[in-house]
Amino acid sequence: MYHKSNFGKFAPRGVCDLDGYVPEPADNWRDMRWDHGPDDPDEAGISAAERRDRIRHLDEEWWPSLVDDASVATDEAEALIAEARADNN
Repeated sequence: MYHKSNFGKFAPRGVCDLDGYVPEPADNWRDMRWDHGPDDPDEAGISAAERRDRIRHLDEEWWPSLVDDASVATDEAEALIAEARADNN
């Protein structure tokens, strides 16, 4: 699991959890800390059906999209780091 600090000034923005970890395809959102806002499946007072709907949304829509965004951002950051290293040699 990458931490945004591994990328220095090239750290991907907006694609890390509350602790700074950047998701990868093998990760699971349940093992990370996220602010799900209005999609929080653990919000007090919601019904079991609402909780299931929120989890389904997080599993099927939100997480795959976030992992895709993180993969693109990570690739871009790694390319910038490689370019900066090449420029300094």
